[in-house]
Amino acid sequence: MRHLCTTMFGAALLAAAPLKAQSPQPQPERPRETIRLGKVTIKRISSRKNFAAFMAYLEKKGYAVAPLRTPASIEDMVTLVREGEVNLVLESPYGAVRLMDEAKLDPVLLREKSGAKDYSAVLFVPRKSPVKELSDLVGKVVVFEDKGSTSSYFLPRRILEKAGLDLVHSQVPVAGKVSYWFSLDDVRSIRLVAEDGRFAGGGIDKSKVQDDERFRMLTPESAKVPRHVVLAGRDLDHRRLCEVLLAMKEDAEARQALEDMLTPTGFSKLPGDARRYLDEEVRDALGLRKQAREPDRERKVPTGGPGR
Repeated sequence: MRHLCTTMFGAALLAAAPLKAQSPQPQPERPRETIRLGKVTIKRISSRKNFAAFMAYLEKKGYAVAPLRTPASIEDMVTLVREGEVNLVLESPYGAVRLMDEAKLDPVLLREKSGAKDYSAVLFVPRKSPVKELSDLVGKVVVFEDKGSTSSYFLPRRILEKAGLDLVHSQVPVAGKVSYWFSLDDVRSIRLVAEDGRFAGGGIDKSKVQDDERFRMLTPESAKVPRHVVLAGRDLDHRRLCEVLLAMKEDAEARQALEDMLTPTGFSKLPGDARRYLDEEVRDALGLRKQAREPDRERKVPTGGPGR
């Protein structure tokens, strides 16, 4: 009986004693996502310099950042994405559509490169040229920049195709067709049209010739397309990434990074359903065929952290 009473008395004391405050449990840290930025360019040294502040800014926002990858072609970029070496790309509309098709990247934002949200292309001729309309280019040679250029190949080529004209890659005139040749540089294209009588005109970003009194622009101009597209891999949190990039234009600490990377006005949202917009409207503006959707490839994710 004494044992029972002692037990009951001890229990009562325990019940009456104030409970100790529970110390808060530490919350698990959010794992750092790794940004693996890629940019197609032949100017590797200047690109690394121009994007250094941008990559440092992303680190301040909590990302681990791998060294910038700078392949020379969109084909090499596709390979890097498939191998897990790149998961964030800033690219022109042509490259963006290819990366969607071939590397399964998702378009997430618009990069206002050089302060522009969109741009268009035109066919231009010397001011005193007898060429008055697109059909007058049949049997003549026009110059484009290169076969990967959105504004200086795909868009102006599409203008000619929509006018019902046949094109052929040739440096000399071909009867019944519009011949075209690549200059490999917009500045050279402008010089060739102005000074070399072999070239009746050229196709180029409208902003590069619209104020040049040496030339006339033929109508119509091309459809407008995004100036540059931000594409992200599915291993990244797209919502968080968009929040960080969209906020840069209002962040004083991001001003230098935006200036260095030629994006002074920052990033903005793509129209409506971004993937559908690129896949339908932009694809049509470029004259690119739709590809059958392949099953998603299993991406390789490099080990060893961001320093790889």
